[in-house]
Amino acid sequence: MFEEKVFSLQLTYNPYYAPRTREACIHAASRHIPPPTKAGVLSRLKMDAESNISSPNVEALTDVSRDIQYYAEVEIGSNEQKFRLNFDTGSSDLWVPDSACKTTQAKFDKTQSKTFQTVKGKFQIGYGDGSRVQGVLGQDTVYVAGLKIENQVFGIATRLSTSFSNDVIDGILGLGYNTIACVPGTKTVMDNLIEQKLIKEPIF
Repeated sequence: MFEEKVFSLQLTYNPYYAPRTREACIHAASRHIPPPTKAGVLSRLKMDAESNISSPNVEALTDVSRDIQYYAEVEIGSNEQKFRLNFDTGSSDLWVPDSACKTTQAKFDKTQSKTFQTVKGKFQIGYGDGSRVQGVLGQDTVYVAGLKIENQVFGIATRLSTSFSNDVIDGILGLGYNTIACVPGTKTVMDNLIEQKLIKEPIF
């Protein structure tokens, strides 16, 4: 009969830790994978990490509060108005605050964009954390990762939850499927990237 032994490990927070996913993938692949005859998971990660270094269309994301959300700067309109947008895989809609919205965040001024067009309809979105946003629709040019997306329909928020007013982001750029778009039939940013042949494959 085996004697049962128990031991414990103390978990200690490392204040100097900084995630380096790309370098970690390459390091792990170099240590644990022999020259493959067929690309495995780690070798694919290694190839992806190496290929991303030289890719011209990379959007640098800023990590907020250790993976709570990620944002990047996106431009909208002929005068390229800048917004910090949360790249959200759990939603499909793009929206930014309207110039008349009562918020301290960056606001979209449609009168300053020569390419702006009004779109008939309104939008309203509720998120999992209880926050809500509503407003009208518009259409304009959107610049993401050095790519110019034309005729992108997006929401212009006239009312939003106070939680957004206290956030570092100005709005949200949804990366989900158009089947969950708040306005049925609306083409998402990914839809237009694919349709306008701005990306080689329908992936991000």
